[in-house]
Amino acid sequence: MFELPGIRLKSGSQRIFTKAIKAMRPKPYRRSTFVNLDRTRSAIESISGYTPTDATIWNSLRSTTLQRLTREFLWKCVHNTFRVGDFWGHIDTKELYGPCHFCDAPETLEHIALGCEAHGQKVIWNLTRELWLKKYNDWPNLSWGLILGCNLVRFTAICGT
Repeated sequence: MFELPGIRLKSGSQRIFTKAIKAMRPKPYRRSTFVNLDRTRSAIESISGYTPTDATIWNSLRSTTLQRLTREFLWKCVHNTFRVGDFWGHIDTKELYGPCHFCDAPETLEHIALGCEAHGQKVIWNLTRELWLKKYNDWPNLSWGLILGCNLVRFTAICGT
């Protein structure tokens, strides 16, 4: 007589119902995530010539070629979940955590990794460049998008592989 879609209450479990409820909820819109995905996409396109999809970027962050802690770090970077910069702006007693203490620029992960000279980033990047050039021909033009999509680009080694 009546055809009701779904599962009967007495035949389901809490786990099944929780999964069903979570599947019905829309995923939250995170502007910073979409911005970081676009930056990654454009950086990879400028280096390799192909434009990765969102699914390709997410799959690269799950790839086992990267260590687990590196995968977690990159995932958090794409989602902008670290407590830097704007995170502290709305907390009354913590506004001073927002700008960089060294150069007074807005503190972001990109600024910490590439822009600020407070903690020796130039030394680290120069050492990284020297190590890189021992195996690969060219040092890429670094950008935050390239760092986030580092697992999507294949570089040619000096020996041609």
